[in-house]
Amino acid sequence: MPDILPIIRARTNPALHHAVTPDALLSDLGFRQEIDLVGLQCAVEEAVGREFPDQAHAHWRTVADVREAAEWFEGVVA
Repeated sequence: MPDILPIIRARTNPALHHAVTPDALLSDLGFRQEIDLVGLQCAVEEAVGREFPDQAHAHWRTVADVREAAEWFEGVVA
C-alpha cells in the first residue's frame, strides 16, 4: 500500500503540508474544485496501479477517505 500522505502533500500548498493528517478535510487543504479532486484521484490511481470508477473522488471528504479508497481498490483483482 503506497503512503497516501505524500501523494496528497505533493498536490497541496507547501504552507499546508503540516495539516495533511488523516482527519483533515480535503477542502481545507485546497481541494475545492472538481479538477483538484480529479487530479488527486489520478495520482492515487497511479500509485495503487488500479483505475478507479469515474467520480470515485465525489465521495472523498477527508484524507482518510482517500486512504480507504486506495486500500480498497488496491485489493481489487484486475
